[in-house]
Amino acid sequence: MSGVGDPARTYSTRLGRIDSAQLQQACDLFDVGTLEAAEPASAGVWGQNILLTTSRGAFVLRGNPIVPHQLRKERVVAEAINDRSSLPVAWPYLVSENTEPFGWSFAIMPMLPGTTGSQLWESAEGPGRVALAEAHGEALACLHEAEFASPGPYDPEQDTFTTVDHYATWTLERVGSLRSRCRAIDALTPESERYIDGLIDSCADALTEPVPVLVHHDFSLGNTAYEPHGDRYRARGVFDLGEAHIGDGEEDLVRFLFRRKRAEREVFMAAYTVRHPLRPDAGDRLALYTLADLLFMWEVSTRVTGWFGDSSFVDVVTPAIDAVRRAACGPGVRLR
Repeated sequence: MSGVGDPARTYSTRLGRIDSAQLQQACDLFDVGTLEAAEPASAGVWGQNILLTTSRGAFVLRGNPIVPHQLRKERVVAEAINDRSSLPVAWPYLVSENTEPFGWSFAIMPMLPGTTGSQLWESAEGPGRVALAEAHGEALACLHEAEFASPGPYDPEQDTFTTVDHYATWTLERVGSLRSRCRAIDALTPESERYIDGLIDSCADALTEPVPVLVHHDFSLGNTAYEPHGDRYRARGVFDLGEAHIGDGEEDLVRFLFRRKRAEREVFMAAYTVRHPLRPDAGDRLALYTLADLLFMWEVSTRVTGWFGDSSFVDVVTPAIDAVRRAACGPGVRLR
């Protein structure tokens, strides 16, 4: 473990070499105590986090934002979750634009208790995974208590969420923007383009106005924390808030659904729809939300991570959409 006086250490490629004096300077700016230890986070694609132990508790330092407004947006999202929902979130989320300690802006927040859902999932057997899937659905239902007057994106100039006039148009524009990003790196074949056109044409009428809620947009097991509670699990928090917007809560269903087995999908959906029943034509909406999600992931995979290997886009998206459609009408799913 690293503490005050230790030499500089590379915590991640993105954060680079940092010494304990720099970390203490950051702690002093927010009066969170004397640094006792610092360790790199074990998860996270972008390597933005350092786990701090100070004389006042456990904290996370998050730095070198992906885009200039990332941390400010995450603070707005964390405040909304804290104020409007019963799902725990790291709060207060303290953001410093002071670049003196590290050369980039940073945030410090309390460390959430529990273990990430992805870690628990890897060590769980079948019944344990079903129990965790149920807890994940319950946690998402709690998150979507955070209701707003209208849908819309975060505006960095105003440092708040703004309103869009027409939900369907905005959603299709987002799909189009994600598609353009894939096209810009030549990641879509003619077959992929035809598939996307056909799906949009057949499903666009399902994009009716939702009850606007906070959409996390990456509500995955890797971005949530849980702890055992008898033979079940209970949520201890959600994090990694940079993709959030205000929109249709059903959009947050798809990232879990297209990755899991049928029993896990069914219990997740049943737990969620007890509190938030699906609206009519949910299958078509979920198909479009899955398309958008996979366009986003496809671009990142092609450009950076290689998540999908040599698979074609159509080979990836077709079974995913089939899975979410089946989940939308599965046993235990509540419909309005």
